Amino acid sequence: MKESAELLPEALRALESRDVELLGETVRRSYSLMHGAILGAQPPMLYWLPATVAVIHACESMRAADVERLLEEAASAGALGAKLSGAGGGGVVFAVSPDRDHAAFIASRMEAAAAEAGMVLASAFRVIEV
Repeated sequence: MKESAELLPEALRALESRDVELLGETVRRSYSLMHGAILGAQPPMLYWLPATVAVIHACESMRAADVERLLEEAASAGALGAKLSGAGGGGVVFAVSPDRDHAAFIASRMEAAAAEAGMVLASAFRVIEV
């Protein structure tokens, strides 16, 4: 949990200094910590509310629908980090790129992977410069 708390200031420093490599690493660590906390909790998280369990099942369904493939595609296209964020039936996938041109390439690869998997996207992937 301590490392998770350190990620926000680190991400803010990366954004302020436009250090996309640090931002990408921070995204990867956040993603890994989130899953590690859930998978490695002791005692088991049996006290979760039914709504929490429903969110977990929704996330599992999204992964089964090839959302993880988008993260893998982003990484293979050169993203410095990629993450699924949000829960339930919606959410967002984002990727960190070293520059605008490469971001457009990553977005096009992710869109192609989504189309190949038969995913219906709420909106197209967009390049947002920070």
